[in-house]
Amino acid sequence: MAWRAPGFAFSEVNWDEQLYLLIAHSVAQGNLPYAEIWDRKPAGLFFLLGALTTLADAPMLSLRLLPALGLGLGAWCLAEFVHRLAPGGRAGGGIAGLLWIAYAGRADGGGLNTELLFVPLNLLGIVLLLRAATARDFVTAGLLLGAALQIKYNACFTWLAIPAVWAILRRRGPTPPEVAATLAGLVLPSLLVIAPFIAAGRLGLWWEANIGANLTVVQSIAVNAGAPWRLVTGEPGYMALRHGVPLVGGLLAIAAIWLAPRGDRAPAVAVVLALTAADACALLVLGRFTDHMMIQLLPGPCIAAGCLSHWLLGRRAVGAAALALLLGIAVLRDGRGFLDPFVAAAEILARRGAGVAEWGDPVATAALRIGRELRPEEAIYAFGGPILGLYAALRRPPPTRFPFAEHLWKPYAPAAGAAEMARILGGAPRVIAVTLAWAPGQAPPEPAAAAGFALLHQSLARHYASIATIAPFVSQRGGPIGPRQTIVIFRRLASPMAED
Repeated sequence: MAWRAPGFAFSEVNWDEQLYLLIAHSVAQGNLPYAEIWDRKPAGLFFLLGALTTLADAPMLSLRLLPALGLGLGAWCLAEFVHRLAPGGRAGGGIAGLLWIAYAGRADGGGLNTELLFVPLNLLGIVLLLRAATARDFVTAGLLLGAALQIKYNACFTWLAIPAVWAILRRRGPTPPEVAATLAGLVLPSLLVIAPFIAAGRLGLWWEANIGANLTVVQSIAVNAGAPWRLVTGEPGYMALRHGVPLVGGLLAIAAIWLAPRGDRAPAVAVVLALTAADACALLVLGRFTDHMMIQLLPGPCIAAGCLSHWLLGRRAVGAAALALLLGIAVLRDGRGFLDPFVAAAEILARRGAGVAEWGDPVATAALRIGRELRPEEAIYAFGGPILGLYAALRRPPPTRFPFAEHLWKPYAPAAGAAEMARILGGAPRVIAVTLAWAPGQAPPEPAAAAGFALLHQSLARHYASIATIAPFVSQRGGPIGPRQTIVIFRRLASPMAED
């Protein structure tokens, strides 16, 4: 909780989180996922977040606390792996957990990432499988694995390691009843999630978002065949350097485990390699190496470092030095110090306490400014993922089923991009807010977005006037934390500007 606390003060941290909150609000009002707001994540995620939104007085805070709990659960599971692979290695388990918290806990500045939910659920399911003795135990383990799948479909890649981990640590193959009980638990979450769609006669809605959209993504696997090479070239090369530290550190730890002076090293090496190889498949298949997606690849290296510490700490000073170096790089990996986010958050809260309302939170500041322009019946259009929180802050529904801008032109989304943009603008929203990347004068991010870009900019030029620009907060000490986007606000003119 303490590690994630600097992000609790903001109304927005990352793009996906804002979309999740919109869908959660829709589900909390009795709608099925995807009916009012579209996405291609599993429906189980939105039922969970919808329940939290219904039960919590502060929905955004509950969404921030959930991954903090997942972070702690993941640390405990990694410690359990180290205890099994290096008996008596309590200190090593602590090192594995601390590395996980230090690295995974900083991704995207503290917002809700699905990796901080499904990775711990997968790890807990595997830990329970290794302990399971009764049919109930196996069903419970399967339920956890199935729940992970209903958070994000990437979770299934980790399952590729389960047969190897089972064989190594239980030293036998599973019996048919054990497999049947695990599979029964595995499919139950998906059946429970699909049931409301069937009951409402809307199975096609679920199919469109979960099967249709994701099949389109799967078809791009051939396009991503060059992902391993792209990992070391261009912009992905920077990401590789940034994320390669724990991965290379994990490989070095594997080598050190093998050369360690005592203990049965082979099972540790095999388990770490199995987990890392299975999780790497997800990233290589999708060809994406973002901060939050790399979280899925962390368990193996963290377990390796934990086992290494158990065998070397107290025996060789070089072991302690290597672990200190790994931990130091993990917390300093993005150029900011261990305490800098906390210093920046304290600076923001101090300024707010001095009477500077909403200082440091451009989304909340923009909502206050826009609120003065809107009458109850008037609409707003927020164009750009990082500012979708404006809808929740202003208690206005999005004017489209596809508020996430990329969904207007991505091939996996069922939106007709330019036509949908024309429909939205034809509704003459009173206020349009855009991030600087989408403001007039900017180039479209990809060719498919060009038509929608042109329509937006044409409408802004003819029918709207800029009334405010909200700058992001950048701390002198901590760098940008929380919302990092400049927001430009446009108000519709009383009458259209005459054409030249």
